[in-house]
Amino acid sequence: MRGSALSSATPETKVGEIMTKNVLTAKPDTPVVEIVQLMAKQHITGLPVVDEENRLLGVVSESDIIGKAGDTVADIMTHGSWTVTEETRLGEAAEILLRRRIRRLPVVRGENELVGLVSRSDLINFFANHVWTCSWCGKGYRGFFAPSACSNCGGETFTIKVPEAGG
Repeated sequence: MRGSALSSATPETKVGEIMTKNVLTAKPDTPVVEIVQLMAKQHITGLPVVDEENRLLGVVSESDIIGKAGDTVADIMTHGSWTVTEETRLGEAAEILLRRRIRRLPVVRGENELVGLVSRSDLINFFANHVWTCSWCGKGYRGFFAPSACSNCGGETFTIKVPEAGG
């Protein structure tokens, strides 16, 4: 799933093309001890919290677990959440993640229905697989947007390329 989506991605790529679709979630009545065990086993730092109709209610993160006391997810979760849609561009999602200092963004559609999750790891995978390449000298740059000019030769034309294995 992820490999094929990344191979065709560009900086204009929409979140829906690279998001994680099969998202682990928590329900408000889930005991905190179960969430702690799930997060430790799966090596994750947070989960969206959804209702019975899969509508996003908030998130529960390692910060909530460490800093709050309670028996259930509802007792400790952060209500509400920054969200994006499947149509949000990766650059915009990255800006939200960085400016808000959060690790993951729930992806919603319609009436707050959770359809996926985009994380900093998804963005790292994007950068690992895409390089802006100067058309004049071949120097590569990573980022969502092409540089205005190549620092090596002054070139102003760039193409997005997927690096070869080991590159």
